[in-house]
Amino acid sequence: MSAGVDEKMTTFIFVDTQIIKDDMLEDINNILNSGDVPGIYKKEDIEKIDQVGNNECIRKKMQPTKMNKLS
Repeated sequence: MSAGVDEKMTTFIFVDTQIIKDDMLEDINNILNSGDVPGIYKKEDIEKIDQVGNNECIRKKMQPTKMNKLS
């Protein structure tokens, strides 16, 4: 939310000793490959993210499609 919605520069750093469950690696892999982890956001968070995407598309004079909201 802070990186995308609030536009704050964000760095994610972790080391192998921080891996508690192997599932964490799958989540990190999803973030790196698609920028998303399925089921990570609450409904109200998704609505806020979608609104920011709509506003950015309008600002850039683009159609507010799902793909345009991600770029």
